[in-house]
Amino acid sequence: MAFRRDAFHDAYECGSQCRKCVPGVARYLANNPTENLAATHAGSILELAARCATGCAAPLRPDAALLFTDIVLKRNRAHEQIRSRLPISDKDHVHAHAAASLASLIKYRLKPTAGSLLAYLEDADLLHAVTDADTAIDNGFRFAGAFEVAAVVLQLGEAHAQDVRGGARFGKYKQLWRAYDVRQRILEKMRHAPSRYTCAEPSCGFRSLKAHQFRRCAGSCSPEVKPGYCSRACQRKDWERHKAVCEP
Repeated sequence: MAFRRDAFHDAYECGSQCRKCVPGVARYLANNPTENLAATHAGSILELAARCATGCAAPLRPDAALLFTDIVLKRNRAHEQIRSRLPISDKDHVHAHAAASLASLIKYRLKPTAGSLLAYLEDADLLHAVTDADTAIDNGFRFAGAFEVAAVVLQLGEAHAQDVRGGARFGKYKQLWRAYDVRQRILEKMRHAPSRYTCAEPSCGFRSLKAHQFRRCAGSCSPEVKPGYCSRACQRKDWERHKAVCEP
């Protein structure tokens, strides 16, 4: 379920409704067992990739997940009959790059060499994870998994005193590093002003990378205490608490 969230959702576009994703995916998995899924359209193929990559409702086979994403991305000649008649939307295409990136990262992490200098210098799956993440970002899809891939490579480079951004192996993936830096700056703002990025209703706790997603109170309260809410329901629920500082 986390794989679907991190591969198929834009990290900046998820709103409060995304809290329904986990139970929604759980219901989908229960109602659609793997043996009933047919690789007849891009959505079902990517669903099979997600299951194989994580071992959720299918054997853990990130290599099989990559075979499925290759069909959507038309990277090899396998399953040529399926590919030739498979309609692929722009959304399907970036989702496939994102899924391939995370499947490659999972495949890398399962190796005994993960975390080593040799892996940084030579591991093909780690490089594929970065390549697909960069491509998805370059096509405007800022999936959460891309930032995980970036963090893994940057931490690995730091551990082995490697110049990730300026080096020959990973330095050319500038879209990924730029997107990662932007997100880090936003996270820093969130740490310094958490109320601007968190629903003010105490029992909610919804957070967003976009401060403007929250409905700001239009009352007379001062800017220092003016709350923001992810929904009208949360605003109404919090009114009893907030009106003490809002009403004159």
